[in-house]
Amino acid sequence: MTADNLTKSFLKYYLPPILWAGVIFGLSSVPGSPLPPLPYIDKIAHLIEYGILGYLIARMFFYPNPEIKLKKLVLLSLLLGGVYGIIDEIHQYFVPLRDFDLKDWLADLVGTAIGTIPLVVVKIFRKPKLLLHICCASCGVYVIGLLKKKFRLSLSAYFYNPNIQPREEYSIRLKDVKRLCSKLKVPLIIGNYEIKRWQKLASGYGNEPERGKRCEICFRMRLEKVAKLAKQKGFDYFATSLTVGPQKDAEIINKIGRQLGEKYDIIFYEADFKKQDGFKKSVALSKEWNFYRQNYCGCVYSHNT
Repeated sequence: MTADNLTKSFLKYYLPPILWAGVIFGLSSVPGSPLPPLPYIDKIAHLIEYGILGYLIARMFFYPNPEIKLKKLVLLSLLLGGVYGIIDEIHQYFVPLRDFDLKDWLADLVGTAIGTIPLVVVKIFRKPKLLLHICCASCGVYVIGLLKKKFRLSLSAYFYNPNIQPREEYSIRLKDVKRLCSKLKVPLIIGNYEIKRWQKLASGYGNEPERGKRCEICFRMRLEKVAKLAKQKGFDYFATSLTVGPQKDAEIINKIGRQLGEKYDIIFYEADFKKQDGFKKSVALSKEWNFYRQNYCGCVYSHNT
């Protein structure tokens, strides 16, 4: 993760609970009153203070990592809130007219638990949203099926492949992708056919071998478009079906995806979909669905080799 993204993540997720903990510490540093407090007023104050802290702690764990397990989210929040509550009670022992009160600490713990409830509800009822870059139906049919079966998420597909030439080839693949998404009831977003932009980026790399520099440029161009769109439309993740292809280097694709995820502050779902016979399964499914199967990746350079 770059220094800039680390700073953004710290300011957005980690600094708020730290600042609020400082506010609590400041309030606890005020000497107490010699008069007895009104019934339950002090406990209500603890519930409110730590309810806010509990929410901020849970938010710190949840939003940078929406796939965090519910049990882990709650336990981590309670652990941090409870530990800080103990520290704060020990601190109050040294403040004039204040003392260590176990009942106050229990109120802190209950407040922390209450504060986690909004994000627990979000975790239970909200499906994480994933935008999947799809290069063709023959690859996408397996990847979409796998993702929908393995994960509880809301999936949309994005067809952005200006590398595909000629235009007739592009149209054939897009037609099958439309049929696939319609059949599986997966929303489909169709990107612009920016062939001139692709040609400009790939210019000078025509003699590069498969998996060479030209492929990296092509992967980055398309995945950057996916990452930007996913961020703009509020997706939690973005991914690509490219790694199901036997000629596609999953290590390079995942590296580019991670870099773009950090750049645009969105999680890239890393995978090598060709594993566990993923490619063979995609071939079998594409035959079953009667999808067109191309014999080259799409660009004019790969077509001529």
